[in-house]
Amino acid sequence: MGRGLRPRNAPKAVFSGYFAVMNTVARVSLTFVFLQCVASTVAWACKCASDETTPEAHLADHERVFVGEVLDGPHARGCGFVQSSVDPVTYTLAVTEAFKGVAEGDEITLETARDGASCGVTMEVGESRLVYTDDGSVGLCDPGGLAADNAEAIEALRAATAR
Repeated sequence: MGRGLRPRNAPKAVFSGYFAVMNTVARVSLTFVFLQCVASTVAWACKCASDETTPEAHLADHERVFVGEVLDGPHARGCGFVQSSVDPVTYTLAVTEAFKGVAEGDEITLETARDGASCGVTMEVGESRLVYTDDGSVGLCDPGGLAADNAEAIEALRAATAR
């Protein structure tokens, strides 16, 4: 055997065909990897429909309505490995003002998606939030939010529940 990879008696066409095929496979593979990287950077953000419903209508539509202080969270369910922005996390809130379905002082566990891209709500310990929920889950598209941003809604709920 002489220099190079080709045996002395092997025709050049066999090896040149092999290398042409391998070159094409490499190019296709690299193109696929590039497209995967580009496609994986595309994100679908949470998109909510406009909601002009009144606080009183939301009160009628939900089983539990309250203002609560965030005590702790977020806590991941399961083993805690992040796999998706949709993975659920939980927060615990202490009810400071009850409008429906809860009592002041109750501790309520709320579940939301981990990330705002999946309509999850990020809460900070100590903040006060207006919450409307049926099943203990909340999202960015749900009514409510920071109590300071919902002062008018809270006043409307106080008036509606004082009757």
